[in-house]
Amino acid sequence: MAGLLRGRKCLNSARKPDPRVTVLNRIYIIVGLLAIFVLAGAFIAPRFIQWGDYRERMEELAGRVLGAKVIIRGDIEFSLLPQPRLNFTDVLVGSADEPAATVGAVEAEFSLMDFLRDHYNITRLVLREPVVDFTIDESGLFGSGFAPNGTGTGVGLAQASIIDATVRLMDRRARRTYEASDVDGELKFSGLAGPLQFQGSGTYDGGRYTAQFNSAPPASDGSSRVTAAVRPESDAFSFAVEGLLTAGMAPKFDGTMTYRQTPPAAQNADEIRGNLVLESRITASTDRVVLSGYTLQPDENRAGTRLAGAASIQLGTRQSFDAVISGGVFTLPPRDAKEDANTQPYEAVRLLAELPAPIIPPIPGRIGVDTAEVGLRGFALRNVRVDASTDGKARQIEQFIAALPGETELRASGTLSDENGSPAFRGQASLDSTGLDGLAALWRKPLDNNPLFNQPGRLDGRVMLGGDAFGLTDGRLTLDGHTHAVELRSGFGAEKRLDVVGHFDDTGASGSTLIGALLPDMGASPTFGISFPTGSFALSGKSAQLFGLDGSDLVAEGMWTAGGVEFTRLSADDLGGVGFNTAGQFTGTLAAPQLVGRGNIKIGAGDAPALVALYDALKTPPDWRNFLALPRPVTLPSILVRRRARTIRRSPRMVRLASPISMPACSSAAVQQRHSPRHCVLLRRWNPPTLPV
Repeated sequence: MAGLLRGRKCLNSARKPDPRVTVLNRIYIIVGLLAIFVLAGAFIAPRFIQWGDYRERMEELAGRVLGAKVIIRGDIEFSLLPQPRLNFTDVLVGSADEPAATVGAVEAEFSLMDFLRDHYNITRLVLREPVVDFTIDESGLFGSGFAPNGTGTGVGLAQASIIDATVRLMDRRARRTYEASDVDGELKFSGLAGPLQFQGSGTYDGGRYTAQFNSAPPASDGSSRVTAAVRPESDAFSFAVEGLLTAGMAPKFDGTMTYRQTPPAAQNADEIRGNLVLESRITASTDRVVLSGYTLQPDENRAGTRLAGAASIQLGTRQSFDAVISGGVFTLPPRDAKEDANTQPYEAVRLLAELPAPIIPPIPGRIGVDTAEVGLRGFALRNVRVDASTDGKARQIEQFIAALPGETELRASGTLSDENGSPAFRGQASLDSTGLDGLAALWRKPLDNNPLFNQPGRLDGRVMLGGDAFGLTDGRLTLDGHTHAVELRSGFGAEKRLDVVGHFDDTGASGSTLIGALLPDMGASPTFGISFPTGSFALSGKSAQLFGLDGSDLVAEGMWTAGGVEFTRLSADDLGGVGFNTAGQFTGTLAAPQLVGRGNIKIGAGDAPALVALYDALKTPPDWRNFLALPRPVTLPSILVRRRARTIRRSPRMVRLASPISMPACSSAAVQQRHSPRHCVLLRRWNPPTLPV
């Protein structure tokens, strides 16, 4: 029992609290309560403080950063925990009458420890709906209304988020304002003077663009190395610059630029094209932009095709530009090697259908082009020279000169514009050749003993190109010392056709041969029919030689389709001793023609050259030739020729060639009046066989 009592006493003595531990616990409780009260006060106390009383102090701190007067017209809110945060609205930068910038709302977060030491290190800054205005005055001096430096006493910046910003540049020289709206992005910087980085997007002129800007710390001379890039969200193009920027009232940039334009999406593999790339050294100021020695690649995949040049753009009250393009050889991409040329129209027709809309700068200026060769697939233009000017809406082609085969010079002048996304041209053009054989080889195979060899010729007139049609009006064709009037219209869009009007002077044998050698060989290949499946013609001539026959007062009017040719009028006062005025249709082929028509025929003599040529073509026997020989002129009015029929009808008298010819006796007075005695003897003793027509 005594042992148990001693053990219990020992246990009671071990559980007795230590006075020192009790004191420490009380201290912890007190400190905890104080901390709670302090934190609660930090959360609650700022809500009872009238921060408007500190408005001037905050405006002073912001003014140090921006280098301009800052006016806070809205509410101010401040919270200390969990980290110092300051919110205020309706902020003006600059004067109240003409502020350089306005901000709808500002949210600023500070480093807590720095804030407690009276150092305002802004760790995050959110600017909502800021509006920034820049100006270029009448003297070309740049101004913004504030001079950011980021070196205000006790104030540091690290990052800013921009939401729904608007940036405006007013050029007072041209009285024009450029505006980018809905700008969102992140701005990182050590100080507003640099280095800084911006990446975001905005809307300009109805399009959405992404932009990047980076600048290094300024050098001793005030210049900073910067890089900038702009790209639309459609990725249609990209523009990037890199170089030295000297800020100030007269900013200057000296560096390089790269412009890339993405081609339209290709439907087929053979239509794939590379980017258009423009690279140049660039010098820019508020007065002028100079591209000194640029290189233009129309297709980045074809590095061999390059154009070089220089350009100068004048800014200010009278905006203008002056550009020069030069280079060695420029060629279009080749066609698909697998395509069948016999199923395609003429290359010139395909080229007209593929012409893009012209690029017309929005400001007046001049442009000059001087290149050795421009390859257009089926043919090439050599020694191309272009002098043009523009008023910002259309181009005035003052002079276009190019060389074609056959020592041919092509000249044009007129107005080039954009009509609904297609090129439109109105002006004068001329084609002057000293060797028509070389020129005609572009659309037909050379003839044996080519009559065009070393023959000069000229074509000039008024040219019109618009939509899907090309036209030549008031045209004059000069051949063999004679001038002829020609007009034509070519449709190369949905309606492919050719309309030709020609009024020819006295051509004679040589002139007729030259014209025939210039015409496309429509029977040798189907290219003409594919290029122009339909069309019309209205041709007339004082004199010409057709099929080896001399003719005068010739007229051919009509139209053609895939089914054949319809003549509304086919006449000649005299063609090899035969005159006619007919109309009809020609179908079938040249080897097996089919004719339907009606008209009048006047035969001057039975041995007229036209009849002799017809007899030779039909291989008419000599007896028939003697039988059909006429002693005097005969007129056959109202002849009807039927396709595949075997009759030729003549009113008021009728002769049937499908049956044996039966003529009245030569003793008849009517017959003797119409036939000579020799004819009568022939008709008495011979009844000709059937002759189908």
